[in-house]
Amino acid sequence: MKPRFERILVVVSSTRERQAALERAIVLGRSYRCPVEAFVCIYDPYIAGERFADSEGLEKAREALKVSTGEWLKARLSEIDSQGVELSTHVGWGSPLCEAVLARAALIGADLIVKDTHHHPHLERALFSNTDWNLLRGFEDALWLVKAGDWPEHPVIMAAVDPVQEHERPHNLDLRILDVAGSVTEVFSGDLHVVHAYPSISNSVLAISAIPGAAGFPLEISEDVIVEEHREALNELIAGHAAPGTEVHFVSGSPRDVLLEHREITGANVVVMGVVARGILKRLMLGSTAEQVLDLLPCDILAVRAAEDE
Repeated sequence: MKPRFERILVVVSSTRERQAALERAIVLGRSYRCPVEAFVCIYDPYIAGERFADSEGLEKAREALKVSTGEWLKARLSEIDSQGVELSTHVGWGSPLCEAVLARAALIGADLIVKDTHHHPHLERALFSNTDWNLLRGFEDALWLVKAGDWPEHPVIMAAVDPVQEHERPHNLDLRILDVAGSVTEVFSGDLHVVHAYPSISNSVLAISAIPGAAGFPLEISEDVIVEEHREALNELIAGHAAPGTEVHFVSGSPRDVLLEHREITGANVVVMGVVARGILKRLMLGSTAEQVLDLLPCDILAVRAAEDE
C-alpha cells in the first residue's frame, strides 16, 4: 500500500443524524491500522464565563455539558462497526470551531482531518462553512471534507494534477496527490482517474488581449508545442506514480471547467487535489483553482499539501 496516514482526527457534529465523516474515518483507520480520534467541540456563551463573571457554578455547568456530550458520543460510536480500529473520543470546549480542531490536531499529531460538509443541489454548490475554509487554509496536512450521501462499494477517485506547474505549485505536490489518491483507491477498492487540464493558445491570446494597453505580437510557439510539453510531463508523472489501469484524462481548458466537467463524466465520489497557500497570506488565500472549484464540486474533497511547503 502507498503512503499511509498515521493518525486521524474526525470531527463529529452533535447536530447531524448521520456521521458520514466518522464512517469514512473508521474505514481508513482499519485499513491503515492507525488510531482514530472522534472529536466533538462544544461551546455555550451563557456558561462560558464571558457574559457573566465566571463562577464555580458555571464551571460545574460546563463539566456537566462535556460529560453528557461524551456519553452521547460513545452511544453514537456503539452504533458503528469499529472492530479492528483503535478508536478514542475527546470532547473539547472552545470557539471558533476551526481553532479548536487545529489545536486538537496539533496536540495529538494528526496528519488527516475528516469532517462532514454538505452540497446543496438546488444551488449547485457546496455550502462550505467558515470552519471548512479555515481548515483548508490552516491545516498543514490532509483534509477530507465529506458530503452526505451513500458511499458506493467501489468508489471513483479522481486526482487533479498539474505536472507543468503553471499555477505556482510546489514541484512535489503532484507526487503527493497521486500517492494519496492511489492509497485511497486501494483502501476502498475503487477506480482511479487522473485529470490534467492544459492551456490552449486561443485561451492565452484571449487573456493577453483583455489586458488594457497590451501590444499585439506574433506568437512564435504553436499549440502543438504546448500540447507536447504537457503530454510529456503528464506521461512522466503517470509512469512513475500511477498504478496500472489508471484512467488518464488529458484535456484542453481551464482547470476549473475541466475538473467540474470530468467530475460529472467520471462520477467521481472524491476529488483529490492540491492546496497551495500563498506565503505570509496562507491563512487568507488558497490557490486560485481550489478557490474556484471547491464550493462547486458535489462530491467529497480530499485536499493535500506537498510533503514540504515551498
